[in-house]
Amino acid sequence: MTHINIQVHQRAGDELTPGFGYVAVARDLLRTLDFLAPANPAHVRAFGLLSGQTLECLLKARLWQLDPDRRDIHNTHDLIELWRLCGTEFGPASAPAWVANLAAGHGPAFVYRYQSGNKDVDGNREIRGAIMAPAPEDVLPSLHEIFRRVGGRSDAALV
Repeated sequence: MTHINIQVHQRAGDELTPGFGYVAVARDLLRTLDFLAPANPAHVRAFGLLSGQTLECLLKARLWQLDPDRRDIHNTHDLIELWRLCGTEFGPASAPAWVANLAAGHGPAFVYRYQSGNKDVDGNREIRGAIMAPAPEDVLPSLHEIFRRVGGRSDAALV
């Protein structure tokens, strides 16, 4: 069996905290998103899935930075709720359209992960066939800016 190693970019003296972990995962996923973005529409599910996960990690990292003892964030995947908990850290208190669009595929129906038999975010209809994700040009600049702000203030500034 072949194993792939994941390198953790850690400076001497950095503690492996949840905040460090969230930022490290977001950094690696953001690199992949930069690679996928100019690709063809066949990657829309991967782009949506990874964008949602990247945003989730960044929002959780920021919430951890604000309160390292906070425990309620670890088990939620609700991007709208995580955005709300961040307040006005990254813009308006209510999630912008690109976040709402990602949230629709990221959860609670988890369309990016499981296609059939799921309801839309309002629970009204089954989602079949179509995958919708925000366009890379609507998502990547914001994810990079949030990463810069979270990673730059992290206890685990990344190389």
